[in-house]
Amino acid sequence: MTQPLICVIEDYPDSRVLITAVLTKAGMEVVTAGSGSELDVLLSNGREPKLFLIDLSLPGEDGTSILSRLRLDAKFRDTPMIALTAHAMAGDAERGRAAGFDEYITKPVDVATLPALLSGFIRPM
Repeated sequence: MTQPLICVIEDYPDSRVLITAVLTKAGMEVVTAGSGSELDVLLSNGREPKLFLIDLSLPGEDGTSILSRLRLDAKFRDTPMIALTAHAMAGDAERGRAAGFDEYITKPVDVATLPALLSGFIRPM
């Protein structure tokens, strides 16, 4: 069975390494980008992630803008998009879901539950 491809868009290198290690150990294939422009380069190779984990606070283009842009692409219109953020004030999660995110995860990430949470959003291949 093919491993589901997860795209992690996170500007903090240590977070990318941690999330990649946790998801890889859980049997997922992970690609990462540190910004919207890095994401564009990554997607230009024709690969289609089955889920995007998107930090909201990124250099240049923010995560909500990346979400909107991805949703305009027919290939990713129905792909699960999960917000990953340090924004944990009252109402932030509701605003994230209203913007179009399928789920809203606050940092620090609970690495024990992250793979199962993401697996629930991945459609069978």
